[in-house]
Amino acid sequence: MWPKKPKKSSPDPQKKPDISLTFSGFSESPCEPVNCLHIRWIITKDYDSIIAIERESFDYAWTRAELTKFLKRHAHIGYVAVLNGEVVGYFLYELHPSHFELVGIAVHPQHRRAGIATKMMVELHKKMISRRGCVKLLVRETNVCGQQFFKSVGYMATGLVKGAYDECADDGVAMVKRRVEKMVDEKWLPVNRVGKYFEDASEQ
Repeated sequence: MWPKKPKKSSPDPQKKPDISLTFSGFSESPCEPVNCLHIRWIITKDYDSIIAIERESFDYAWTRAELTKFLKRHAHIGYVAVLNGEVVGYFLYELHPSHFELVGIAVHPQHRRAGIATKMMVELHKKMISRRGCVKLLVRETNVCGQQFFKSVGYMATGLVKGAYDECADDGVAMVKRRVEKMVDEKWLPVNRVGKYFEDASEQ
């Protein structure tokens, strides 16, 4: 998961094929074409594939018991990305009254650099737009690649969390992506006080 320290992987020199995207709830295989990426809710038979991706991706991988415990909790949700019948990625998040909390996201090393993680984030953001004001996450300070990825999909760093992880001494970088409409509603955008003065004067 992104909050953890990723393993180093050698870059793949081969160009990845273009991938089309579909999305549905529990349906396991709505599309037949080759290179069709399908994002759906996690089901029990996906657990082993998710744990395998965890072990390939992170030094501190979740166990099957930890994953099961997480998904059994209220408002804890997970999705997998399925490519040609194979689970190649996943993301997990928590629902809070005002925001989503992204707990983890990963793609199998053999399928990275193909835009799969970006497509999963797009699906998460679609849900955020209709339900909550923002998505928050925590990524290790040493995980520069993770920070760069999240910045590329619209996140900004908001602070440093000291001692954020139990399993290691790394600090965490707090990041957030806000819904544009929410930013306007909550007056996140700066006010031009000089311009407002002239607007008020012209109305008198």
